[in-house]
Amino acid sequence: MGFDALFKCVACRPAYPQTPIWAAGEWRLVESVEGQYDWSDMRRCLDAALQANMWVIPEIVINIPPDWFVQRFPDSLLQDSRGITLTNPDETGAPYLLSPWFIATGAADAYLVPYVNSFLDLVSPYPNVAGIMMGNFKLNTLPWGLGPSDSDQFTYWPIWDQAAQASYRARFGTLPISTWDDYQALENAAQANFRDWLTSAVRENLQNRYLPWVASFPGWKVINASIWNGNEVRESIFTTTTPEMTAAKQTAIKQSGVAGIVINDDNLGDCGLAGRQQEDIDLAASNGFKLVGERVPGLPACDWSAVYTMWIGFNPRPDGFVNIAEPDASWIGQYRTLYGTASEPLSLRVYVPLVQK
Repeated sequence: MGFDALFKCVACRPAYPQTPIWAAGEWRLVESVEGQYDWSDMRRCLDAALQANMWVIPEIVINIPPDWFVQRFPDSLLQDSRGITLTNPDETGAPYLLSPWFIATGAADAYLVPYVNSFLDLVSPYPNVAGIMMGNFKLNTLPWGLGPSDSDQFTYWPIWDQAAQASYRARFGTLPISTWDDYQALENAAQANFRDWLTSAVRENLQNRYLPWVASFPGWKVINASIWNGNEVRESIFTTTTPEMTAAKQTAIKQSGVAGIVINDDNLGDCGLAGRQQEDIDLAASNGFKLVGERVPGLPACDWSAVYTMWIGFNPRPDGFVNIAEPDASWIGQYRTLYGTASEPLSLRVYVPLVQK
């Protein structure tokens, strides 16, 4: 796509939950005090990229709320059938998450819109910002697996918060099912209706909230298309969450009318799922979107050679890739030949002076 040396901006905060690398644009970190926006981590990433003459895609994560918001709206969080929310990082390994059904109610708009506008004000002066990324942490995995262990795969379903119950009752006249066994007991048509209800939460958030909020940004808008469970795919509602979940997202993007969309498919570097990935590519191409594959895992069954063989077999070929594993200059060079010469983000190169005592 003409980009080269592209990276997403993340930041590490000490003692911030067990895995301490989170997006520098995460709402919980940026606005820990209501009305005060701390973009210092993000600004360091932006300045470093500018000095190195590199394109950058800064990421904003909308659905991880700060403590003050949770105290004001205690019913705004994802909650499972046992009444457990993701509020204890030591227990679950993740911060709590806003319910997408709560977001769809509009109750968070008055707080989220200023946060998004602050982000756009920050990034707009930087000429090397090729696009912005809208992170919706764990929204991809609504159907299953938000629990802290494998034993929770099919019992920890975040569908029992009040907004979700209201949404489901309005549509079906009853409460949503709460376990994998309950889902399997449904007739095929009822299972399809349940899946459509889950994906509708993604569509509504994107179409009516996230995308309109960033529509004024003149560059590319990037959003994750899908998320996978790896080569050993466990059985689940969506199996790999694609193409069903991906289609829901792309439909929302198309209907919102937002131009300049890049679909960032998290796992176009996952060998063994090429057929599913081709469906993602076909969906993106049919909607007129760009698609950039991400992640080249260092697994023996999916090494650089295997990923490259899979990659050149895609038709149409993805528009680019982002490597987030250990780099290999030789293989990156081979990928580079597939996409031509990269343009420069600036009309001149910026050098950082070396000062020696």
